[in-house]
Amino acid sequence: MSVFHDIGVAYGYTKEDARLRYSDSQAKGNYNAPKGDEVAVDDSYWIPPRQPADVTKLRTPWPAVALATFRQGKEKVTRVKFSLAFGFDDKMRSREWLNIPAGVTARFLVLSPPAKLDYFDPSARKWRRKDIPLEYSKKMDITNAAISDPFWRGIPAVELDSWINPGDATVVPVYPADNITANLLQATAATDHGGLLANRGIELVRWVKPEFIRIIRDCYEPAGSEKDAGRKVR
Repeated sequence: MSVFHDIGVAYGYTKEDARLRYSDSQAKGNYNAPKGDEVAVDDSYWIPPRQPADVTKLRTPWPAVALATFRQGKEKVTRVKFSLAFGFDDKMRSREWLNIPAGVTARFLVLSPPAKLDYFDPSARKWRRKDIPLEYSKKMDITNAAISDPFWRGIPAVELDSWINPGDATVVPVYPADNITANLLQATAATDHGGLLANRGIELVRWVKPEFIRIIRDCYEPAGSEKDAGRKVR
C-alpha cells in the first residue's frame, strides 16, 4: 500500500512559475523529506489560469542587468540545449530569425547567468551542480544607452561548448520585457533541457549573441534591494 508522506500546493502565473515557487518553499524548509525506506515520488498536476499570464508579473530566473532590444537587421536568437555532458551548447542549426511585424520593437531583459547551475539528473534521480563558463562581453551596442559605471566590464555571457559552431560560442540569456516580445520569442525554439532544468523557470529564456544586442538602459539596483534580488526592472 502506498502512502503519501506529504502533498504540497504552489500557485503561480505559469506552470514553471508555480514550480519555482514550490522549490523556494522547499528551500525554506516547508517540506517534510522522506525518512528510512520511504521513497520520494515527484508528480504534479497543473491547473492553468483562465487567462494567459502577463509576462511582466513573472519573476526572471536570474537577475536582470539591462533592458535591451535587437540591433537593426540582427533580430535573431541562438538555439541552445543543455546536456549532462556539455552543459549549455548550441544546436547544429543554431541561428533562428524572429518574425517581427512592422512597427513593433522587441524589448527584452538581459539576464546575468549563474556561475554554477543546479539541474536534475533523471537517470540518477538526484540534483547535481555544473560550472557554467562565463565571460564579459563589450560587443553590444551602447550608443545613447542610459548605463552606469558597472557596465565598464560589459555584459555577462555564457561560453557555449561549441565545437560544431565555433562562431556562435558566446551568447547572452534574455527574457521578454513585455507580452508582445514574449509571443515573438515563444515562436522560436525554447532551451532544450530534456527535464534537466525543470523548476528553474527558464521556459521563456532565449539566447542572443552580444553583438546583436542594443542596450536601452541598465537595471542595476542598490545591493540588497528587492529588485537586486532578481526581480525584473522595466
